[in-house]
Amino acid sequence: MTPEKLAFIGGQSAPPKPKATKEDSPSDAEQIVDLEERGATELSNNSKGRVSKRRERANEPDAKEILDQLLVPKTIRLQHRTAQALKRASLELRLRHAAMSSEQQIAEEALSQWLTKQGFLE
Repeated sequence: MTPEKLAFIGGQSAPPKPKATKEDSPSDAEQIVDLEERGATELSNNSKGRVSKRRERANEPDAKEILDQLLVPKTIRLQHRTAQALKRASLELRLRHAAMSSEQQIAEEALSQWLTKQGFLE
């Protein structure tokens, strides 16, 4: 048991605590150095974690690449003649087993080319 507990049980007041001398307690400079060492250790540990997370993220595609792959629904109205030509082009390309054969793909390419030419798309 600690001396404080024994004194309490015996009905005595707690024994006086020994006063810390300057030699017993670390100096301010020692405390600052100790804190700096602990801080440096914590920083190095944290930075290692951050670096490994960055390395993991380096393999992942960035947000722009992901957004460029998303398809956003847009409804447009075409003149009858243009709609028929688009449908015919899509069907003929499918018969030829062309890579780009859907109306979506044809419209995407045509719009991208026009927007780039006009300076709206980079």
